Amino acid sequence: MFPRSPARTLRCLLLGVMLLPTLAAAQEVKIASFRAFAFFPAWFAKDAGFFEREGLNVEILFFSSGNEMTSAMLSRSVSFSTTSADRPMLLRDKGQQTLNLIALTVRSPFSLLVPPTASLAYADIAALKGKKIGITQRGSSTDTAIRVLLRPAGIDPDRDVTLLALGSAENGVAALKTGQIEALIVTEPGTSIATHQEKVAKLHLDLRKGEGPPAASRATFFTLQATEDFVRANTELTRKVMRAVCLATKAAKADVPAAAKVAQKYYPKMDPALLSVILANEAPTFGSEITADMISGVSESALAAKVIQKAYTLDNVVIGKDHRPLWRC
Repeated sequence: MFPRSPARTLRCLLLGVMLLPTLAAAQEVKIASFRAFAFFPAWFAKDAGFFEREGLNVEILFFSSGNEMTSAMLSRSVSFSTTSADRPMLLRDKGQQTLNLIALTVRSPFSLLVPPTASLAYADIAALKGKKIGITQRGSSTDTAIRVLLRPAGIDPDRDVTLLALGSAENGVAALKTGQIEALIVTEPGTSIATHQEKVAKLHLDLRKGEGPPAASRATFFTLQATEDFVRANTELTRKVMRAVCLATKAAKADVPAAAKVAQKYYPKMDPALLSVILANEAPTFGSEITADMISGVSESALAAKVIQKAYTLDNVVIGKDHRPLWRC
């Protein structure tokens, strides 16, 4: 190789100096998530470049439960968490101040599954009396959702059924397969894995379509969250993250094939055709805006399920009005 001339060397050094501010501007951000499609808008924001356009280098860290994600957020191991909208209510009951920043879904993403051989009439909740029902964890969104489903049917979830905490959707599907449980409340991809891939279950109720008692479909939705202290100290960063998630949500809803390609990265062993079906079913549940009625529905359901001690309103548990225009990106 020929040696570089002094002028060329100087140009290279200057170019490197010019690039340094650009490289340094990429702010490191960690977001806690869970492997369920209710959180897909945050994943899409990362992999489709929406965070990058805001000058953010985002790492998505996966946890096994909402409780673990919340603990990571409270300890500042992560800056943001994706979990159910009732979480700030539960935490405020304990004196911990967290906020829903922006919605990821605008209605419940849950479905209720039973074995293919079950002789239950579709959507008959009363028929679940005496059954063993799989949830992920006590106090989780699956726990709240099934309680809200059972009570209007006259079923006491603590006495008339057995709720088994199985840890994950994968464990729940396996438990259905072996007969350990007789029903399972789950989100995607658990629904499609059980009904289409493994063929060990059939749909009994789909809350995504508004089936079941009205309270159940309003019982939960999923959001991006942070502590009040973090938002106060990182206002502009919070705005950037919210804007990226909002734009990603709109893009994923508008281009399901592109969303399915991103999903393949997170589920490399799943049939691409099945992923496309899942995204087509899930996309209508995606949305950014949080309304007073949505929070009221979650609060009423959580009270009925006896997981919170008092009612909460939009202004109690949602980011302030200055940030809310970002929901309509």
